[in-house]
Amino acid sequence: MTTKKPRRPKGSGSVRNRGTDRHPLWQASYFVQVDGQRRQVTKQPFRRKADAEAWLQAELQRAREGRPTLPSKIKVAELLDEWLMVRRPALEENTYRSTSASPSVGSSRIWAITR
Repeated sequence: MTTKKPRRPKGSGSVRNRGTDRHPLWQASYFVQVDGQRRQVTKQPFRRKADAEAWLQAELQRAREGRPTLPSKIKVAELLDEWLMVRRPALEENTYRSTSASPSVGSSRIWAITR
């Protein structure tokens, strides 16, 4: 009789081999609550299982700290305006006045640029 591997604790995500035994491609995923609904966050492919585990642990830490984990629909210009409001006291007046997002980048969504 074979012994089963113990299950991971609930809420700790999963790491799966989506390739073959000879050429493994690893996938890491976990669930988060967004507006009262469960959403799955997945990233793949990872060449090594250790890389998938490291990414998963970092993402779970971000979720525990309350930082956003899902791609945001916010645009670059909106993010820059929000950042300027927070940083204004520390910026020189000329820096504050001259900082703006170009129209070609400002209308892009953040997740589209970071991919």
